[in-house]
Amino acid sequence: MEPEITRREALQMSRDLSALPEQPGPTPYALNVVFELRSAESAEAFDALVAETLEGIADEPDTLVYAVHTPEGQPLVRVFYELYADERAFLSHEGQPHVRRMVEERARHLVGAPQVLFMHQHMGKLPRGPV
Repeated sequence: MEPEITRREALQMSRDLSALPEQPGPTPYALNVVFELRSAESAEAFDALVAETLEGIADEPDTLVYAVHTPEGQPLVRVFYELYADERAFLSHEGQPHVRRMVEERARHLVGAPQVLFMHQHMGKLPRGPV
């Protein structure tokens, strides 16, 4: 199994910030994360871990969306869609104790490292909130 990296480490490795165009101000920041689970038992334990984590995420004002999906016909895959007010809100989220616990405990349920796609929003409809 490949060593797992945190989303923060992936963010640091995934892009050269100097290559990005200047943004007029903070923009909504999103992640799409795909987890492949080892077994049905692992999926059940992973889902319980995520449910516990969501209790803490509910109190994060700048975490606008934190949705967990199971693709049709793929019961051992979870796809997270996370939307934050901006990149700073994402980094704050990553430092929360409930998130750190999930990051530390999830590896035993996974086939390998999660696939992470980091995104800055350019246009679209946002959920009602502080953005």
